[in-house]
Amino acid sequence: GGLHLFEEVCVTNNMDALRWTPMETSLRGLVYFTGDQDILDNEKRCVPCKDTKGLEGWDSASPEEAVLGHKCGMNGLHAMFASSVGDWSECISREENMKLMEEYGQTQSPLDVDTVHLFTQPTFLLQFNVLDTEVSMFDMLMTYLPHWQYFRDNNEFPFDSVISHSLEGCLSHNHHWFCEILHQINAFGPAKEIPWESDEKTLYCFKQLFYNEVGYQRNLDKDDLVTKDLLGEFREILFRKFALSRRRNHHASQKAAAEQGESEGSNDEYTKIIFY
Repeated sequence: GGLHLFEEVCVTNNMDALRWTPMETSLRGLVYFTGDQDILDNEKRCVPCKDTKGLEGWDSASPEEAVLGHKCGMNGLHAMFASSVGDWSECISREENMKLMEEYGQTQSPLDVDTVHLFTQPTFLLQFNVLDTEVSMFDMLMTYLPHWQYFRDNNEFPFDSVISHSLEGCLSHNHHWFCEILHQINAFGPAKEIPWESDEKTLYCFKQLFYNEVGYQRNLDKDDLVTKDLLGEFREILFRKFALSRRRNHHASQKAAAEQGESEGSNDEYTKIIFY
């Protein structure tokens, strides 16, 4: 549960969310292509819903559907509909739709598309809130861990690439604490990170896109997904990879360090993560 596969879709970034207080880095737009004429006759088909919080799964119902006349998507992923990239670009450029997106806080990027970059390999969309440790842990990681365990146990990850606009270089050069955890548990197997395009007029599209639903397991209320054994395995990897002290000897280690003249916090360049 919580992991979705979309085919022949494009992804946009919510630019308004980057100006919110606090800033939000885990919101994306999904351009879903359809031949359904009823949807294509809807002039607001390309306008994302104002809010998708609490929507679990693509078919979840939202009161905003009555306003815009289309499905809203799901938590973290706002749905937009079109027959083609050209149709979507034309739709969002209409003045009334631009005003609605601004009113809803759903201004997307890119808006002025002149290039489409199509990724043919299966890709995982990595989303998390960079500025909120707790939200990152429970909204993204607790949803993904059961799938990670399954892929790891079977030694087969269904995607070849990972893309993230939450934080650049998360699987390569970035040392943000969340990226460090993903790196140390080998979260995506042999998949390679797709670098960011420098051109803001480029639209990213994918033959196959895996989306880990943000917030799906926020309350750990889905039975038999995040189990005690899974958390234990995750915990043991972190202790081993980060050389963390256990509860039984953590205070002894602090005392020994103090006796050697190493004051706590002297190595500020290192991130210490302690799970009990």
